[in-house]
Amino acid sequence: MDIKCALENYKAVTGKKIDPRVLEDSIELIKASGVPYEFRMTVVPSLVDVEDLFEAKRLAGGKLKLQQFRKGETNLARRYRDLEQHTDKEFNALVAQLA
Repeated sequence: MDIKCALENYKAVTGKKIDPRVLEDSIELIKASGVPYEFRMTVVPSLVDVEDLFEAKRLAGGKLKLQQFRKGETNLARRYRDLEQHTDKEFNALVAQLA
């Protein structure tokens, strides 16, 4: 399951009104399912900050895979195509804070 950001920030990040309790219930259902799972989060500069990372890690129960945002034509939404991405050093520093 993809986690975009801290649950209380979903409206700002996705542009949609989403009840955070529904997302949290979905996460808990997955965790309790008994099947292997993984949560993922793409670290998008200006949308995801270190507090979002800590919240996602808490929600995921430690099973969180961080993905580095890459700008370019492959991004689905045009508004993200020119967004600056973290350098590898910046991204690794964020990941290290969660360890």
